[in-house]
Amino acid sequence: MDRGCVQGSILGPALFSLYCMNLQEKLKDATITSYADDTYVILSSKELAETLEKARNTMSDHFNFLDSLGMVINRSKTELMIMNHSKRALFPPNLNTTSGEIIPVAKSMKVLGLTFDFDLSWKTHVENLYKEVTAYDLRP
Repeated sequence: MDRGCVQGSILGPALFSLYCMNLQEKLKDATITSYADDTYVILSSKELAETLEKARNTMSDHFNFLDSLGMVINRSKTELMIMNHSKRALFPPNLNTTSGEIIPVAKSMKVLGLTFDFDLSWKTHVENLYKEVTAYDLRP
């Protein structure tokens, strides 16, 4: 291998952490949360237009930073979710980054077993749990 490491290797998580150590410095407006090889970029603002502009710039910076390290990003797994407590909030369209990437906007996102939805309710999470539980036939 000329770069990277085998997935599932002992060194994988340590190397990933080293590679991404400076990511928070590059994405100043964001909070970065990572678990294994999943990274969540969290942004906030009072206005949707401002949040979308921050997301547009931040995700371009994020892709460019990882590309500069030679990391391969699975762009098909990249998605954006806007959470809003207002029931009148409009659901935004897909996000076009400043570097030309198109990031689909999701109405819900599953993170470590919890399903978050854009209107900050637990409805989607409860529905998903109900489907999982009722899928099992518990008869002897």
